[in-house]
Amino acid sequence: MFITALMLFSSSIFASDLLLEHSPQPLQAEATMEALQPWETPLSGFFIRSHHGVPRITEESWALQIDGLVETPITLKLKDLQKMKLQSQHAVLECSGNSRAFQLPQAPGVQWTRGALGNAEWTGTSLAEILSQVKIKKNARFVRVEGADYPILPSVPGFIRSIPLSRILQKDTLLAWGMNREPLTLLHGGPVRLILPGWYGENWLKWITHITLTEKEEDSFYMKKGYRIPQKPLSSEKSWDPAEGTPIERILVQSLIVSPLPGETVTTGAITVSGKAFSGNRAITQVEISKDLGKTWQIAALESPHPTGGWQEFHTRILIPAPGRFSLISRAQDNAGDIQPLRHSWNPGGYLRNSADPLTFSAARQAYPTGETVLQQKCLTCHARELIESQRLSLKQWRSEIKKMKEFGVKLSPEEEKSLLKYFEKLNPNRIKNDPILTRYEIKNDLLKIKKETLTGNTKNGETLFMNNCVQCHGTHEQAQVGPRLLGRVIPQADFWSTLLYGKRGMPAFSVILKNKEISDIYSYINMNF
Repeated sequence: MFITALMLFSSSIFASDLLLEHSPQPLQAEATMEALQPWETPLSGFFIRSHHGVPRITEESWALQIDGLVETPITLKLKDLQKMKLQSQHAVLECSGNSRAFQLPQAPGVQWTRGALGNAEWTGTSLAEILSQVKIKKNARFVRVEGADYPILPSVPGFIRSIPLSRILQKDTLLAWGMNREPLTLLHGGPVRLILPGWYGENWLKWITHITLTEKEEDSFYMKKGYRIPQKPLSSEKSWDPAEGTPIERILVQSLIVSPLPGETVTTGAITVSGKAFSGNRAITQVEISKDLGKTWQIAALESPHPTGGWQEFHTRILIPAPGRFSLISRAQDNAGDIQPLRHSWNPGGYLRNSADPLTFSAARQAYPTGETVLQQKCLTCHARELIESQRLSLKQWRSEIKKMKEFGVKLSPEEEKSLLKYFEKLNPNRIKNDPILTRYEIKNDLLKIKKETLTGNTKNGETLFMNNCVQCHGTHEQAQVGPRLLGRVIPQADFWSTLLYGKRGMPAFSVILKNKEISDIYSYINMNF
């Protein structure tokens, strides 16, 4: 069985707020800027987009039917795919409506800000290799793909895409069942989804169950009306026929600043500006940064394309001489000469917004930690945010709680304590109480089960690595100096891997220090001995 999808939202000791929910049903959630800071986006912060909700499907029940203009139609199970040659690669997945919220006049649809994207490692089987077994007929031109997610009402059109056969046959097109070295979860399209690197996300069909080779492009709603853009710039006052537009395919050149964070307060002086840049399957050749909205530009240092794919990172140092509010924009250029525009070309669907939007932050002579930062670093180690924010306490009561924290060993500077009190003060006793969220006992209980067959690491080596890398902060059974105690506690595997690879709050990432096998050894040691 794959990892339970709702594990991504569990309030474990490593839980963090990396997703912003736009809709609970079907779930639409985007990544926070913190989630996009690592080169590889963690599963717990990878955006989620669905049209008809999550289908009821398992690894055992899943099957893929391939028919249409082929000589030998076939039906495959997951175990059949996994016997074929394995292929892993990194690729950026982005919703074509990303940043729709910034378009004016606004367009209908999920009002994504900047987080409907992510960079992940995808593992699966080449679709071209699979199609070589069915003997494609000469008149086949398109591939119709359909998933297991059906609409609630029979009158609502199903989500079906039609992709040129020439694109499907490229070597990087995958049927993937793995994401970031974990089984692909239901929320991200598991057990198996289509991977089309360089193309927008509506073409990466989730829960794929049916592939049909056709001579003509599909003419259903999501091909002839949905996910299309005008061929020429269009005024917001003019109407248009989507059938006259073109389907959305290749990801446009763009860049994203992830540090400093929006609204963050930094200390005056030289600051580091960093971010990501990408453009379909093309390489980025240059990224520029401007702090005067495009009047002058500074070239950033740009990392070379990663050998396994994905986006490229950039960074530079910018001088902030005095306190105040500032805006930065970044502009990328790819190896075909395409340059990220400074202004967005309006379209009725709010699609393909790749313009260089400003990131606004503040600077002070001495930047004190925000209450949110202190809360994450000092409080959420032991408590879930929901527990803290549900309490209706007076300022005097919050001071008492902070005093208790310090008696329990939490170290708070006077500035941190002041910032935390300001945060708690906003949680005034008179504000409306949020309704509790329904949960499922079976799901929560399943998160606590550690299956020994998944513990494949060397426990002896894991003990040595634990003593060398973990004990100083996390202690042994009786004590923990900085982070939470690890021994004798249940830690879901996905959360454990995500935290060690990418860091969490005050804990640095260990991906440079530890190899994947060593992380597996530590996890096996923690769980096999207790």
